[in-house]
Amino acid sequence: MNDKLDARDFIAIGIFTALHFAVVALVSCIGFIPVLMVVMPALCAVCGAPPFMLFLTRAKKFGMVTIMGVLLGLVALLLGRPLPSLVIGAGAGFCADLCRKGAAGRG
Repeated sequence: MNDKLDARDFIAIGIFTALHFAVVALVSCIGFIPVLMVVMPALCAVCGAPPFMLFLTRAKKFGMVTIMGVLLGLVALLLGRPLPSLVIGAGAGFCADLCRKGAAGRG
């Protein structure tokens, strides 16, 4: 199996990153209701998990989750979040890739 990312991998990364961002952005709109601001992070996590899990079924190569984390961090940075959001997105994506590689080696 070739370990290099090809065009299909980049297309999957782009589609699922856009899908994940759209779902989380729609759910986060309820944060404008003051009473629901408390539960908004949990709702975003629960509603954003299915697109990410679908992405994980397609992500067979190392680095795909890292690229998705970097892209989501860049989107957050462009929308006004501070620079640590990009660093955390890249770091969390890399850690997730390492966990996937370790879990794949055991199974």
